[in-house]
Amino acid sequence: MSLRKRLVADDVACVAVEPQFEPRMVTALIAGIGVRTDKVDPIGAAPEDRETRYFELMRNNARAFRKCLQR
Repeated sequence: MSLRKRLVADDVACVAVEPQFEPRMVTALIAGIGVRTDKVDPIGAAPEDRETRYFELMRNNARAFRKCLQR
């Protein structure tokens, strides 16, 4: 089963993308199937997050997951 078909079959709501990676592949993968994306930054790679404290970084990731997974 292709990954795209698996996303639909498993009723996936969201795919997380990380700022240090190019999102083009994910964008192409989810095009037209109603799956959302949101950015999570588990290693603090985004320039605006470099000086962010660890717990704030984790809170921001939790918010991104919650927002992305809401139906």
